[in-house]
Amino acid sequence: LVQSLSKGERMDYTVQKATELGIHKIIPIFSEFCEVKLPANRVEKKLKHWQSIAINASEQSYRPDIPEICNPISLAEYCNQQRKGILLEPEKSRTISELAKLQWQKFDIVVGPEGGWSPKDLQQLESTGLTPIQFGQRILRTETVAPAILAAIHSLWGDFV
Repeated sequence: LVQSLSKGERMDYTVQKATELGIHKIIPIFSEFCEVKLPANRVEKKLKHWQSIAINASEQSYRPDIPEICNPISLAEYCNQQRKGILLEPEKSRTISELAKLQWQKFDIVVGPEGGWSPKDLQQLESTGLTPIQFGQRILRTETVAPAILAAIHSLWGDFV
């Protein structure tokens, strides 16, 4: 899960629910419209906090492993990695059901900030080769997107059967 940092307890909620739903890695990113400013001297404290949330969520959901929570990075740093994944963008025509055709074993799910992606961010993300998809007709809150898309993917691939 590549999640644009969100303010308040929203990021905590995202870490908790994504962990419960089986995500293996969480990469927090700073995007142009990201309202969170995380000074270098607070990063370690935040990572420990999120790791604690992930540990508790893993225990609660009887999950045998704990997801890796990476240091927050800039969107540009993420885009330089050229990873395979989906970019959630409401203006796109591809839908979640098309994921079944891709048959990927591992991929990133890239979720934008409160207020959506800036045009500059979108241009940068789309140039990396991510597959842009929309997730229904609704615009979801940033903290709702990760659990909703993960549940949809599990359902699509038969993991809830």
